[in-house]
Amino acid sequence: MEKEFELYRIRNAINYHLKSIPIVVLNAEVVDDAFHARFSAKKRYYEYRIVNRYAPAALETGYVWQVFSPLDVNIMREAAKHLLGKHDLSSFRSKDCHAANPIRTIDDINIIQNGNHIHIKISAISFLHNQVRIIVGTLVEFGKNRTNPQEMLNILNQCKRNAAGVTAPPFGLYLVKIDY
Repeated sequence: MEKEFELYRIRNAINYHLKSIPIVVLNAEVVDDAFHARFSAKKRYYEYRIVNRYAPAALETGYVWQVFSPLDVNIMREAAKHLLGKHDLSSFRSKDCHAANPIRTIDDINIIQNGNHIHIKISAISFLHNQVRIIVGTLVEFGKNRTNPQEMLNILNQCKRNAAGVTAPPFGLYLVKIDY
């Protein structure tokens, strides 16, 4: 006979084993046996954090991407608009990506600037390998070089990884939420 545990005990037990790393479980709930953490997701929300200044990041080191060159956030926002909707995102996938289909739909990209902090929030049902980091790296290049935002269409249409910008470093990327 299986023993049923109270959900708060399961949450607390998981958090006990996670205490050495900066991750916590806020809630636990019973799900159907068909539930799959990856394949049952209806929407994913990522946030990428950038500090845009010459002075070192200090306390944020390892948690943000520090970009020393001034960024034009308005150009980044205009370029990002071209990524919204359903597209072949081959230009924004890692060479190690094993997804059978590069077609993805980006629901929202929001770029928020608060002083020298820039947060890029992206949501979609699913993402290709390194897609968010490549999009961020490309948007940063647009912001640095004051590139015409219409050039994003050219990057999309080429469907080649080398058409897009650099892959932003992994620190600075946060999975914020998943809707099931």
